[in-house]
Amino acid sequence: MSFEKLRSLLERVSVGPFYRLVEHYESFLYSDAFMIQRLTGAVPPIEDDDADETFATGCHFFAQVVRDHGGRLPEEPTPQDRDGFARAAFLWERAADMDHVEAQHHLAGCYYYGYGVARNVATAREWMHRAVMQRHLPALYAFGEMVLDNHPTSHQEAMAYRLWHIAAERHHYAPALHNYAVALAHGNIPDQDADEPRALVYILDAARQGYTPSVRCVDALRSGDEGASDEG
Repeated sequence: MSFEKLRSLLERVSVGPFYRLVEHYESFLYSDAFMIQRLTGAVPPIEDDDADETFATGCHFFAQVVRDHGGRLPEEPTPQDRDGFARAAFLWERAADMDHVEAQHHLAGCYYYGYGVARNVATAREWMHRAVMQRHLPALYAFGEMVLDNHPTSHQEAMAYRLWHIAAERHHYAPALHNYAVALAHGNIPDQDADEPRALVYILDAARQGYTPSVRCVDALRSGDEGASDEG
């Protein structure tokens, strides 16, 4: 197998805090709580200390916007979209203040991308860091992504790749496996040479978990190998 072809196929995939919510928005839209909301036209009552319910209700509002745009985040939100995002961000902040780790993760995304709140990268990092301190794996990955996307110093860059390495090597987290493999194959990791064989191991691991970018990469590699065999 040509590692040059592997490098040409591998592209870093941006994985924001909402990717699981976007991929699985139907599970939020059609839950019992959401059905109650639809039937009554009101948000289900939320107890002040019920972080799970507060977080879930925020997900309903966010998921409604995603549904209205065919399962995707809108590139140009309408006033109705912005209202839905603002409701979600408000509820996620309530839950985040109660140390709900997924709410902290999603709220960080709201501040980072400006969904429902004024964009504030520093505040986004603060909330993401709080989720990282609770050992939330998606936040561990996303925090590294935030650092790499904002002109990091050499020390910050090394730290971000270290976070991805932990998420990939210790926890086999698919987005980290894929994107760490990209950096590894292209020799982008500070003080480390390119390592295509190791990158392929990570890609295969992510593909076995059904992570779409890695699956596509593996399929393309296999197609190329089969084509070479046929020609031979």
